[in-house]
Amino acid sequence: MRNLYACATLLYVGLFQYFRPILMVHDLDLIKKITITDFESFTNHNIYPNVLCADKLFQKNVFSMAAKDGWYELRGALTPFFTGSKLRRWYSLMQVCSTQILDYLNSCERTDYVDVRDLFERYSNDVIGSATLGVSCNSVLDRDNAFFHGCKSLADFSGMKGITYVVYSLYPRLLKIIAPSLLKSKMTNFFLQLIRENMLYRLESNIVRD
Repeated sequence: MRNLYACATLLYVGLFQYFRPILMVHDLDLIKKITITDFESFTNHNIYPNVLCADKLFQKNVFSMAAKDGWYELRGALTPFFTGSKLRRWYSLMQVCSTQILDYLNSCERTDYVDVRDLFERYSNDVIGSATLGVSCNSVLDRDNAFFHGCKSLADFSGMKGITYVVYSLYPRLLKIIAPSLLKSKMTNFFLQLIRENMLYRLESNIVRD
């Protein structure tokens, strides 16, 4: 993969993800043409294999849907949330998370060891939680909060989860026989309950966020 990225002088390169042909585009103008100008001809963004479509938390997201499954309609519904004005309104939420990081760093001694990767993972987690779900947390100080560990588990494809992902990528027909789940039921229920409680709280408190 590193060698493919090294071919940045080429407009695009081809590769195989297992048995699936993949086109990796390098040229920014070509990327803009594909994603904006000629978008009508490139509506499928089925990046992940169908194994994700069998999981309750993955089956209705834009990265695991094809056009025939309603990907185009879902993208149209989500697009207004990522306009320039909307992103600018998120600035205050991001600023709160940034202040938490700065306060933590200022409290550290010069000799303290700081894991920068872990620090930015926690910052990203707090920003996403605040901007998308309305969940306020400080993962730098509260290092064992359930939301951070839940999100980390969601993105972790090591161990049996990774093996399951690969097997069903190679043999998608197994989905018709076995309904796989990439997440433990406890974690799935946690996220579903979190979303339900957040929606109910906003309705009862008449909270409206732009």
